[in-house]
Amino acid sequence: MELPKRPKDDRFTVPGKYRELEQSVRQKAASQDIPALIVYAFDHRTSLGPFVMVQNWMIPGAPRALASAMYAAGFHKLRVVMQQWTPNVRPSQARIDGQVPQLLLISSMQIHSARAYELIRDAWTLGDERPLIIAGGAKAIYEPWDFFGLSEDGSVGADVVCTGEEYVLMEFLDRLLDYKLPGEHIRAAFERAREQGVFNDIPGLVFRPDPPRGHPEYLVDTGVQRLVQDLDEFPLPFDALSLFEPPHKRTTLSPEPIPV
Repeated sequence: MELPKRPKDDRFTVPGKYRELEQSVRQKAASQDIPALIVYAFDHRTSLGPFVMVQNWMIPGAPRALASAMYAAGFHKLRVVMQQWTPNVRPSQARIDGQVPQLLLISSMQIHSARAYELIRDAWTLGDERPLIIAGGAKAIYEPWDFFGLSEDGSVGADVVCTGEEYVLMEFLDRLLDYKLPGEHIRAAFERAREQGVFNDIPGLVFRPDPPRGHPEYLVDTGVQRLVQDLDEFPLPFDALSLFEPPHKRTTLSPEPIPV
């Protein structure tokens, strides 16, 4: 299946723009207290043939890159969970420095999508305390609509699906933090900004245009992402390696991440 492409003269971001966005987000996040949880969804039923045990030895690119980008952008109250190591951690029971995460970012391949849906449903059990849910990864890029309507009444689902890479997330967070009031939950800021169409011109996002009550009549798809051409604009991955949850079987997080 081929994804659509942008015109040849509009495929890449402006050189240096990623670093500008990163700095802008960092300045805005510095005055906020936003605990964030990143979960790499994994279904152990897919551990077959040559892939057996490999998932325990290698950290996939998505959680490493995402954590590096978030940490460099000022989100230091951050934990990364890989379901290969910690299959039972639940967003509803996760606490970071004693706080419920306000941001939940879930990355999933298609073969692990059932686990991603379980994580989203679990986060919704928090009610008014539930985090802003952002879904991404290969599954999201090709089939973003599947992250919505995950309950019988259609209300449960991701708040926004990122169909692009780090640049799309940074642009989204930069706009979002402009609307966040001091002490306000970041999900409330998202809902207010979405109603005003703030995210409609950020390529690489999919979201419902209405509050999550019942099945969405339609979804807003902002189009194909632009790519960062110079990969040196991205942060190095070393900081991310200090953010991973240690292997265990509990539903809660450890007091500290695994040592580098």
